[in-house]
Amino acid sequence: MSKTDRGRNVKPTIEKCLWGMTAGRCEFQGCNTYLGEHSVTKAEGNFGEKAHVEAVSEGGARYKELMPNEELNSSDNIMILCPTCHKLIDEHPEEYTVDVLKEMKRTHELRIYQLTEIDDIQTTLIMNYFANIESFSPMYEDRLFCRAVIKNGKVPSNSYSVPIGTENMPFKDGNNSFYIIQEELLNSAREKIIKPSIKNEESISLFALAPIPLLIKLGTLFRDISNVTVYQCHRIGEKWAWKKNSNIIEYQIDKNRNVRSKEVALNISLSAEILQDRIDKELGEVCTYKITIANPNRLFVENEDVVDEFVKIFRNCMEQIKNENPEIQAINVFPAMPNSLAVRLGMDYMPKTDPRLIIYDQVSSEAGFIKTIEIGD
Repeated sequence: MSKTDRGRNVKPTIEKCLWGMTAGRCEFQGCNTYLGEHSVTKAEGNFGEKAHVEAVSEGGARYKELMPNEELNSSDNIMILCPTCHKLIDEHPEEYTVDVLKEMKRTHELRIYQLTEIDDIQTTLIMNYFANIESFSPMYEDRLFCRAVIKNGKVPSNSYSVPIGTENMPFKDGNNSFYIIQEELLNSAREKIIKPSIKNEESISLFALAPIPLLIKLGTLFRDISNVTVYQCHRIGEKWAWKKNSNIIEYQIDKNRNVRSKEVALNISLSAEILQDRIDKELGEVCTYKITIANPNRLFVENEDVVDEFVKIFRNCMEQIKNENPEIQAINVFPAMPNSLAVRLGMDYMPKTDPRLIIYDQVSSEAGFIKTIEIGD
């Protein structure tokens, strides 16, 4: 075969096969751009490019001489890429070798096959709640939410998460107006957003990042909805995805003094240590119960088992408080805890049998705590 016999004509059946194998997404590792719509206008169309692993033309990237046309234009030698990634691999063939590209292609197409092979996978509705933390407005990405849900064995039923409230507020936390407005938004969200969004027995995947009192309040909105998965915002690795390890954290309940009163304090020292004198400064000498771990830090919530164990210790602590303080009317909560645990605390609070919760938040290390939200009757 002469070099002039080599062509770029890919059979329509091969091209259709490639689009099916790739799910219409760029096969470059880490890109995964959907190629069936324009990224800006969202207009539908074919915005992918057929990229040869081994080049058609002499002088092209990864050119292989005397390669038959049938092999050259086969599904094994063609990747579907976005224009940016196509340009990248052809301008840097020394980095993106045949072996590197074929491994990208194999990994991408295997993932698509495995996901589509499952016919009874559970769908989940993605919801989010974000609010200012101090003067910082946390940003969120629906793409990362979808990745976390898929890694957790579910398929998102919506491309864009359903927002609860708004993160763009003119106030920062530590300001009474901020908590009042956010609490009102959350109170109205259950009827206006959460209930209408829930379909028959569909699960919910909840992503939330906000001041802890608001996260606890958020959890109370989902209290009687059984199929809810709460995700943790991680500082290391995948931003929201649960890790597949089996690391377990041992929680403990401590009690500092036996003072009988109608109010007690609950010190939740998990992401940081809250010193007793800071609580005494707000309440005086009340009986204080403490949920903690050996080394309080922000990184220990890695898997869902850690969250489930927290729920158990929280319920045990609540029962201990009620049994030892039968006349109690309120529990003053001083929380330093990861976001997922705060939401689960609110979900597992029992308003019919638990005392009222008065949630405090730290304004600053100098100013100390302020009273924010009350939960329960």
